[in-house]
Amino acid sequence: MPTDAEVLADEARLVNLQYVAHRADEVIGKTKSLFSDAKYAGTARTLKYAWTNAPGFDAWAETTGGDAPVDRIVISYDAAVEIYRDAVVLPQFCVQHFNTDQYAMMYEPLAYGDGTRCVLPVELAPEEATTRIMNSVLAWLYLHEQSHLFQNHGVVAATLKASWANADNKIDEMRDSKGALLTGASAALSHVCELAADHEATNNIVGLIMAANGGVIPAHSLWTLAAGLTCMFERFYGTDDRVYSADVNGSHPDPSFRLRILLRNLGLLMLHPNVSKTAPWMAKREDFEAVVNHAVLTATMYCHIRYREKEGISPFFPGVQGYSEVPHAYRQALFDMWLTARPLILKHYCGWGEECVIKIPTNAYLS
Repeated sequence: MPTDAEVLADEARLVNLQYVAHRADEVIGKTKSLFSDAKYAGTARTLKYAWTNAPGFDAWAETTGGDAPVDRIVISYDAAVEIYRDAVVLPQFCVQHFNTDQYAMMYEPLAYGDGTRCVLPVELAPEEATTRIMNSVLAWLYLHEQSHLFQNHGVVAATLKASWANADNKIDEMRDSKGALLTGASAALSHVCELAADHEATNNIVGLIMAANGGVIPAHSLWTLAAGLTCMFERFYGTDDRVYSADVNGSHPDPSFRLRILLRNLGLLMLHPNVSKTAPWMAKREDFEAVVNHAVLTATMYCHIRYREKEGISPFFPGVQGYSEVPHAYRQALFDMWLTARPLILKHYCGWGEECVIKIPTNAYLS
């Protein structure tokens, strides 16, 4: 039986790298046109995006100073390839593996879908699901980096004397692996900035889904977004089980916690009257939760089998669902930091509305 590494290597030979690069560039170019260009028109700032051949899943945002500052968003080709790989293979798992009786106990109780008879949303063929997953996750990744720029997280870091502040305001998503481990207040600021970038990217991606679907938000589009983001955050989570720490360490929150907060905010957004009217299938919160829970469960099982070589689901899933307790001290550190950072962000925020800058009303909101 081939090892997981051998399976991935064999799949890599089947990936049309030229197609992936071209398609990814189209997605980012369209997202930039819809959500970036209008905010730079008539200003001294300009925005550029680029691809890098640097190995591994990576992305960053940076700004060069001066009278005419240039913002840059850079994404690795490897990130596009890995997003595409999961976008292809996950739908195949749905139609070839999860449709068997051994998964009935997982799928039959769920309110969304048709049990194991049709795990993939019935409106989607596998090829369409692949396109939607790839498009939504790539666009979300770009919008996450854009959010660091719109919210001036690099400038805020310098103002608050965070250890990760630098001359070009660069925020690298892989900075934990490239420098000293962040601790204390510097880590807390980095964590809340990541939650804030997740929040704004998610707000914007809902607008992108509406634009791509004639002003409506189909349930299957929400499913592909949630499934694709779950795969991405599972990649960040890794193959080793994690436990929450009371101390704030590193540049990013636990990926399952990030997805928990992201989906919580997405639910609140979907229930807003101006948004809910574009989703006629969603009469109540439970309808939203049914779609998202189905997507997260499916993607988590897929990742657990594919990357951990195990059946079932990993501890990532209860972390997303809120079954894992987040220590009070950790939540308080993030809450206190955001009380300081958010007013600084709003002073010079240049994005798509103050509601895009996450509100953390209480410590409990982060539970």
